[in-house]
Amino acid sequence: MKKILARALCATAIATFSTTSLAAPIYFDFVATISATMGSYSNRGLEGTIVMGGFSFETDNLTQIADPAFSSMVYDDRNPTGSYAHLNFGGSNAAFPNFSEDNELSMSFRDFCNGDLCSEPYYVDAIELYAGSSTLPFEIWSAPGFAGSFQKSTLTFTAIGDDFLDWEQAAPTDLVSLTLPTSYKGFPALSGGYSERTSSARTARSAASRSIAGLASTSNRSPAVSARTA
Repeated sequence: MKKILARALCATAIATFSTTSLAAPIYFDFVATISATMGSYSNRGLEGTIVMGGFSFETDNLTQIADPAFSSMVYDDRNPTGSYAHLNFGGSNAAFPNFSEDNELSMSFRDFCNGDLCSEPYYVDAIELYAGSSTLPFEIWSAPGFAGSFQKSTLTFTAIGDDFLDWEQAAPTDLVSLTLPTSYKGFPALSGGYSERTSSARTARSAASRSIAGLASTSNRSPAVSARTA
C-alpha cells in the first residue's frame, strides 16, 4: 500500500531534472527470506527459503529528479548497461536485463515523515530501489489501440522508517552511509518483491504471471543488507 501511494504521487507530481556526476558505481546486496508467492511460483514450497539479490548503479548514468511537492528525490537510469540487478532463489536465477528493448534502474528517497505527519499511518521515510526490464516500452503498450503482448520483470527493495533521511540532501551514496531501519512500528522495515508477467492489450491484462512478494529481510542490517562503492 505504501508503494502504491508513493508511485501514484510521483506520477502526478511536477518534477525538476538534472544529471549527476559521481563516477563510482554503487553495489547494494541483500539476503532475505521469501514470505509469500503467487502465480506459477505458488505451491512450490518456496516460502521461508533464503534469497540473495542486489542492484548495481552506475552513478554517472543517473538522472536526478527532484519532486518538492511530495518531498522526494529520485535517481533514474533509463538505459542501464551491463548486469544491473540479480536475484537467486529456490534454484532459480534472475538477472537484469531480462530483455533488451526497455530497461530501467532507479533509487528513490521519500521524506513523508515530517513533524506531526510522522504519527499518521503510511507517512514514513522510505528508500525504494527498482529494476525493470520489458520487451516493449511503456509508451507503446499503454497507447490507445495497442493489441499486442509484452513481457516484463521487476525487482524491488524498500526500507521504511521514521524520519531517517532528508530528501533535499539525498544522494546515491546515502545507500552506503545511511543506517537503514531494522523495524517500523512492529513491522519489518526492509522488504521487497520480484515478479514476471506476460501481458496483453492496453489494460496490461496478465495472461501469465509469477511473483515472489514480501521478501522479508532478517532484522539486522549486516549481513542482511550491505552497500558499497567500487
